[in-house]
Amino acid sequence: MGILDALMKHKADMNAMDDQGSTALHAAVRAGHTDVVRKLLSHPAVRPDAANAQGETPLHALARYPKESSVAILEALFPRLGGEINPQDEQGGTPLYHAYCNGSAALCRGLVMNGGHLGIPNKQGGSCFDVQVPSKALLHRLLGMIPRELPWVDAPNCQVCDHKFGVSTRKHHW
Repeated sequence: MGILDALMKHKADMNAMDDQGSTALHAAVRAGHTDVVRKLLSHPAVRPDAANAQGETPLHALARYPKESSVAILEALFPRLGGEINPQDEQGGTPLYHAYCNGSAALCRGLVMNGGHLGIPNKQGGSCFDVQVPSKALLHRLLGMIPRELPWVDAPNCQVCDHKFGVSTRKHHW
C-alpha cells in the first residue's frame, strides 16, 4: 500500500490505463486485493465504471476472476456504482452472467440481491438460463432470492433487454 499511497499523494492519474485499457482498479479487483480496492475507491477520481478495451468494468473483472475476497470487494464497489449492476461488456455479458458461468455462488447471490438480472441476453442471445452446468441448483436458489418482480410495462420494446416485441418475440419481463 506504500506505493499506492505515494502515487495518490503525488496526484498520479488513478484512472491511467494499461495497453488493454484496464485501470489499477481492474487489476486490484482481478487479483482479489480487497484493501487496495478500498483504498482506490476512497479516491474521488477513481472511476468504478471504467471499461477496458473488451468493455469490461471492474465489476466484470470481479465476476470473471472470482476469489475468496469477491463478496468483500463487491460490497466495497456497491456504494460507488450508482446502481449500475448490469453493465454489458462487448460480448453482451453481464457481471452476473460471468459469475454464474464461473460457479461463484456467493458472488451471484450478492449481485442478485442488489439488482442483478439473470435473463439479460448476451450478443449470442444466451443468458444465465442457457448456461450448461452440472446442476441448476444455484439458478433455482438465485431465482428464489429475487426481491421483487419487475412491473409490466406497456411498451414496444422490452425495458430490460430492448428487444422489439412482435409475432415471434412476445412481451416479457425479468
